[in-house]
Amino acid sequence: MSVQKLVAARKGIASASRGKDVIQDSAMTMFCESHWGELLQPAPLSIALLGSMAVIASSIDDFGLVSDTPAGAPVLQLTYAQFPESFKKCLRQMVTNGYEAFEGAYQNMTKIYDRAAAIRSSIRNSVQCIVECSGREIELLIPSQIDSIVGYATESRRAGAEVEQSFKKMQGLAIELFLAATLKIKGAEAALDMSKLQLEILKVERENEERQMVDSKKRTESFQKSLDRAERAFDDAVKGQPFGWELAGMSMVEALTNLMVTAGDAFVSQSTIRSQMAMQGMSVLTGQLGGTSSTALASTLAADGATATTSPLGVSTQPTAANANDLAVSLVAPVLSLVTQLKLLISGAEGSKPEWDKIRETGGKSGPKYISGQLNSFGKELSPEGNTSKLLRTYIATGVKISAAVAKAGDDAGRNDATLKPQVAPVDQLIGQLTALQSSVNFIAQQPGAISTGVDTPAAPASTTDSMAQLALEFARGQVDMTRLQLETQRTMMNKATDRLVAEQGLLSKSIAAMAQLDLTNTSLPKILPLLKSAAGAFAALRAQFSTIVSLFDSVAVLLNDCLRPRVGRWAGTISAAEMHRDSSTLGGVTVSAYFRDLLYRILVQPQKVVVLSGQVVVAYLEISDSFIMPAQRNLALMLELVQIESDAPKDVLLAKLSRTQSQISAQAKDASDLITEMTRERQREFVKHVETRLDAITSSLKAVMPEVTQPVPAQIKAIGDAHAFDFAVRKEAIARSNPMFDRDALDDAIKKNWA
Repeated sequence: MSVQKLVAARKGIASASRGKDVIQDSAMTMFCESHWGELLQPAPLSIALLGSMAVIASSIDDFGLVSDTPAGAPVLQLTYAQFPESFKKCLRQMVTNGYEAFEGAYQNMTKIYDRAAAIRSSIRNSVQCIVECSGREIELLIPSQIDSIVGYATESRRAGAEVEQSFKKMQGLAIELFLAATLKIKGAEAALDMSKLQLEILKVERENEERQMVDSKKRTESFQKSLDRAERAFDDAVKGQPFGWELAGMSMVEALTNLMVTAGDAFVSQSTIRSQMAMQGMSVLTGQLGGTSSTALASTLAADGATATTSPLGVSTQPTAANANDLAVSLVAPVLSLVTQLKLLISGAEGSKPEWDKIRETGGKSGPKYISGQLNSFGKELSPEGNTSKLLRTYIATGVKISAAVAKAGDDAGRNDATLKPQVAPVDQLIGQLTALQSSVNFIAQQPGAISTGVDTPAAPASTTDSMAQLALEFARGQVDMTRLQLETQRTMMNKATDRLVAEQGLLSKSIAAMAQLDLTNTSLPKILPLLKSAAGAFAALRAQFSTIVSLFDSVAVLLNDCLRPRVGRWAGTISAAEMHRDSSTLGGVTVSAYFRDLLYRILVQPQKVVVLSGQVVVAYLEISDSFIMPAQRNLALMLELVQIESDAPKDVLLAKLSRTQSQISAQAKDASDLITEMTRERQREFVKHVETRLDAITSSLKAVMPEVTQPVPAQIKAIGDAHAFDFAVRKEAIARSNPMFDRDALDDAIKKNWA
């Protein structure tokens, strides 16, 4: 009966884990981290600020950014301001550059949308080739498909980078004008402080660029090592596993597939953290001017793994570079499989007795010795300092100890069943610990709990003991529970993220309304300082979000071109050798040819999650752009034109015309901000509905053979999901606190209400 249940359960899991569903789930795990609302959020405020700057530039008294520096004071380093002799000209430069930046953003987002569709088409062609073509044909055709995908990804990256650089320049200009205005107001007493602040911001920017280069190199090296391990481990298992151990072979094939998929997911997931790094300069500015320690704030926002965690395992689940580059992230799955195989040895025979024929060495093969050897091999590949590696290292040591006890029992002549009973509780505990750690790394890699059906997913063996089938069923249930955990946690995160974004958007709407009430035709330098600071924050937020798009498509190009392409020939050669019967290796019913086809398939579909995620972001941006940004742009163009054609008109006449147009822009910005709030709530409802549909599909497919899926997710892993959602919310709130476009006191009040 257990065998029939296992077969039915695996069919149910396959039904609920179709490639399309898992790709969508995978993109959803990244969605909260790269919420399109964070890209749209600052756009209305930015446009309103540009309109205000156009009025201020024609009303305020002029001064030189450098020439008016107090005697003996350090001179500001001007990188972005093109007119150091005139503050007013620099304000007009901001309006002009802002207009051009938003025009360029629309054009480039349209280009990204088109290229993403082309990537999707190329992936379909690649998958068809992998499934249908011979090894020789794969060797000839797949490289050109990789080149096509890489080409489209590179074009998308360049399009995003062009926009990112535009807003980076806007951010830099706003900071320079803010510092210059502060220096003009406060005089010599502020000169040294402003100079130090500027140097600190520049230092943070430089360090972040250097860190990104280092992290990128580590990311590529880590993924390449995982590919090499996935390639070698199949052969190791074929040579080392006892004969006829089909369930163990099936488990190992799936674990090795998981290893490779997790490595790819971790590779891509780091892209979503790049926006966090782009906000570091703002954390310095806000920390200095808002009464918060910039050092502490920067540490909170650091992308180096220093983010605090409330996880019961003590291992951060946030997708920082330090966490994702930890080699243990991809190794937990095969280690869990090996420990599960230990459980099969201890109690997989009829009556839950030991599998003595697999424990005892036969034909040079021994189950516990194979497991011990593989565990030790994985242990040597762990990262020296990674937090996940440190914990996995202790679990591996425990597994090796249990393996030794099982091997010793097999060497005894009597082979008494009772000798292995003391190992049942420790191995069960270890499986629970590794399942919890696998749940943790799923969050780091931003991946679902289950991998999709592939080119040749292992089928359950037609015959095995009821005890072994029951153990395999329990392991399968663990995978299902992790999938449910991911979906439920993402639902929690989306609800919390939506509440936060709506509250923040409300604050920005109030700022836009307050700005509309200002008399900008007769203002002074101290009154526009808050506007310049808000502008720096708004442009920084736009820059940060576009940097994520850049990094996502960059990850696609590097993953395929630098990591996969050099291996295609070798893997295709292995497939050809199997087709010509020179290599008949089989593991868990999967041939070596099918295994390497599946590896190719898994890597080539990785860009799909980037396409899905970027598609959601681009569509939302273009929707807001069509309804608000572009109409507001026309008003900005009118203001720039008025300054040119009415330069000789009386000042009050020009200001009156500019003010009327600026009022229209403010009204448009307020409407856009309200629309973004509505869209955020609507997309939240769609997201939650999708999650619940997926959960219902899983329950419907499996409740007959796995009734536990109707019960709550096990508490041990639920605690990890709850901690991840909490840590995510705290980190996002810290990022918001670092952004000077928000009124700090109002933001703190909103955050308190969000947690109430």
